[in-house]
Amino acid sequence: MPGVLGFIVIWVVGAALLLHFTRPLMRVELRGGHLYASNFRGEAEIRPSDIASVTQNIWINVRPITLHLRAPSEFGRHIRFIPPARVILRFWVEDPIVDELREFARTPSERQ
Repeated sequence: MPGVLGFIVIWVVGAALLLHFTRPLMRVELRGGHLYASNFRGEAEIRPSDIASVTQNIWINVRPITLHLRAPSEFGRHIRFIPPARVILRFWVEDPIVDELREFARTPSERQ
């Protein structure tokens, strides 16, 4: 019986940690010149002027990207998502989508 109890405790702790770290992840899609964020229940459009910066954590395996917003959206001030899987031989290099999002966030006067 102690083995079963230990398994249940480990399973519950593991499930809680998994939920804690994956719950803030969202789906982000750039379509038709507009950026949309979804928490799988609702969707919001993120305007380029709403984005203060774009960062990526290159030191963990899934390499999450975070959009830092100037003002809170319906999903908060940070939108975090995992980019599509790519074979990246140099782990310290940011994903190309980070540059695309930074370019999207630049104002028209900054692009010239």
